[in-house]
Formats: sequence, C-alpha cells, structure tokens
Amino acid sequence: EIDGMSVTEIGEKAFYINSFLTAVNLPDSVAEIGEYAFCGCSSLIEVNLPDSVAEIGSSTFQSCASLTKVDLPDGLNKIGMCAFSSCENLREIDFQDCSGLQEIGMLAFSECGNLGSISVPQGCKVEDQGEGSPQVEYY
Repeated sequence: EIDGMSVTEIGEKAFYINSFLTAVNLPDSVAEIGEYAFCGCSSLIEVNLPDSVAEIGSSTFQSCASLTKVDLPDGLNKIGMCAFSSCENLREIDFQDCSGLQEIGMLAFSECGNLGSISVPQGCKVEDQGEGSPQVEYY
C-alpha cells in the first residue's frame, strides 16, 4: 500500500514486472498512473484505484496473471490500449459508477476470457477488443 498525501503520480514502469506486489491501494492524492506501471506484476490479485484517477494508461495492468478484481474510480474517463490485456484470471470489474467513461482503447481487455462481459455507459467509444475479450454491454 502506498500512503501519504504527497504521492500524486505513479510513474511509467514504476512496478514493472514486480512479482512480489499482491495488492494496489492508492491514496486519493494520486491523479496519474503511467504506462506499464504495473505491467507483468504476476502476484497482483486486487486493484483499488482512487476517484482522482481519470485515465488508466496503455498496458498499465497488462499481463497481471493473478489479477481477479478491479475497483474502477468514479472519475474515470479513459482506459488505454492493452490496459488489462492478458489478465486471464480477471473475473470482476465494476463500471457502474463510471458514468463519465468516454473511451476504452484497442485490446484493453483482450485475452480476459474469465471476465465474460463488461457493462459500460451509453456513448462510451469501445475500440476493437480482439480475441478472448469480454462481451460489451451498455447501460
């Protein structure tokens, strides 16, 4: 867990391929998460992002093979390309409070076969998700 009001950004590749990290609980002060920040964190099981995060960058959580649950921030407006691709054990991701979500990038949920479906707000632009991706439904 990262604590302290001084943390405003998690830099690009900050925890890249860290096999010891099991959970991510960021403080409300974090507004930005860099690309590939948690990519390849093979032991990461759960992610809770604060409402201050507006964008999940490209490949941020790609190849987090143990990831099962993601709590998305209410203020989220964009999920980047390949953000959660190859998270084959991802089973739960909640979009219900993400009414401002505008875009989900290409392959963001590719190879997430256990996710089944995702329910995103009406008007959200969802680019091609490719093979093994969840069905997209709109609310």
